[in-house]
Amino acid sequence: MLGHTKIKYDDTVLAEKMVSNGDVRGIEMVVQQEGSSQVNRKRFLLNGNKLYTLFTSQPLSEIYNSNNNKFFDDFRFTKVSPNDQLFNSKASLLLNDLSSEDSVVHATAKSYLSKVPFSREELPLLHEALLKQYADDEDEDDDTKTALQEVITKMHDSSSFHFAKDHYLSATDRDKNILLEMMVAFPASAHFNDIKTLLLQQPPKQKLSYSFVSDLTDSLQLAAPIFTDLLPLL
Repeated sequence: MLGHTKIKYDDTVLAEKMVSNGDVRGIEMVVQQEGSSQVNRKRFLLNGNKLYTLFTSQPLSEIYNSNNNKFFDDFRFTKVSPNDQLFNSKASLLLNDLSSEDSVVHATAKSYLSKVPFSREELPLLHEALLKQYADDEDEDDDTKTALQEVITKMHDSSSFHFAKDHYLSATDRDKNILLEMMVAFPASAHFNDIKTLLLQQPPKQKLSYSFVSDLTDSLQLAAPIFTDLLPLL
């Protein structure tokens, strides 16, 4: 349910119920964190396309006192809006936030990349996002491009190989390595021959990544026919 998105795995749900504040429906939960004497009373209300939270943290004996009940039950929105985009894709909004100059907005969007169930129809948006420039491009282990590449690769859609192949020659050196890592994730004889052709035509100025070399040599049967030609680059 909606409310469970705010609960950690070691929390205890003491109570849960559906609620209405005027014409807006929602869910209320009472949750106790492990090792805490305090309990959190939360009410989640969806108005328009935004989720609003009413919250208090108090001892269990006080959580339902008259003041708290009045706060939770008497709350009203001055304007009630329909949830007309609730089930629409939010992929473009999330990916746009990756380019935000606000570091908090960027970090929040990035943290959701591995959690969002992207669909095949959203792959073109992911492909486009992969070739954008981000503030953390110089980070070696935790950059946005690597996170995007991992999301795309895990979807196991062959269109990603063709996207990487088609954009390799025009890509920056940083992006060339990212695209190579994506291509090698689709092991096939024809694919490895395409990788060889691209590398010999225009090898990246940066050192080939460990991930790419490892994945390439893991498929010995496929790598053997091209290995001699690529050996000077490895």
